[in-house]
Amino acid sequence: MTESDITLNEICQELRKSRRTITRYIKKGLLNPEKVKSEKGILEYRFKKPEIENFKNSDKTTRQTTRQNQKVEIKNNDTLSLFKDTMKLLQK
Repeated sequence: MTESDITLNEICQELRKSRRTITRYIKKGLLNPEKVKSEKGILEYRFKKPEIENFKNSDKTTRQTTRQNQKVEIKNNDTLSLFKDTMKLLQK
């Protein structure tokens, strides 16, 4: 392990996210840690400092985009509901 390696617990504290959230980021491919065997023989994640900095910067953009996508989805759902209601009325 080098000085630039960050453990899962450390990244949770640094990003102020839960272990579960960080694990989700890994599964989505947003973070790409190395898997390293610990002294006890257990596989652990190790993160590089530059990757964390890049993630912090991109995370702000992703959150804004996600909020915008949610607004569009809500509008689309409202429109779809209105359309379905209209179709039902026309069928009657």
